Amino acid sequence: TGVLVGTENTINGVGSYSWVESAPSIAYSPVSQRFLVAWRTYPHAPLGGYVASRLVDVTGAPVGANVVRLSAGFGRDPSVAWNSDTNQFGVAFGNENGPGTAGYMAFAVVSPADGTFTRNSFSLIAGFTYITDLDYSSETQRYLMVWHQEPGGRSEVWAAEIAADGSIAAQGLITRLWPGYDALSVARNLVSRTFQIVSLAQG
Repeated sequence: TGVLVGTENTINGVGSYSWVESAPSIAYSPVSQRFLVAWRTYPHAPLGGYVASRLVDVTGAPVGANVVRLSAGFGRDPSVAWNSDTNQFGVAFGNENGPGTAGYMAFAVVSPADGTFTRNSFSLIAGFTYITDLDYSSETQRYLMVWHQEPGGRSEVWAAEIAADGSIAAQGLITRLWPGYDALSVARNLVSRTFQIVSLAQG
């Protein structure tokens, strides 16, 4: 069983309540000795549902006075990875299909020093975008981002290679055989220097 070795800290602050059906994501910078936590806020929060983030120190205490809002509007399903070459965090998320908008994906590069960020939106579709996951390759010096989308009712899993500045180096369709829009994960194999993606398939 797990053992709580430190105190429990509340990091979301007033007005950025977490959405219980969407898990937070976290990554750690051993250089800055800080975590970055990102989460989807409750849809009926004062600003509506959006992707929030906050730096956390090694004791679990929040860093800085405020939560940082990463998404321009509605956002969901954030995933976080640490870039070991630039000592920055990458955060991937989608907007599902906000009111009056098409679906799109987004990627933010976040500083571990103060939480400031730059954001890039891409893959605009006439449909829904859902769960994301993210990892980083020191060999290519690129992130690999995966996500689920449903253009025209089709179920698709896509991937994109993302450079350190957040620009899209390449993107493409992975499969249309994984309809599990709320189940998708990616991890890098340090030995083979490849990524593995997992999801749910129809029986």
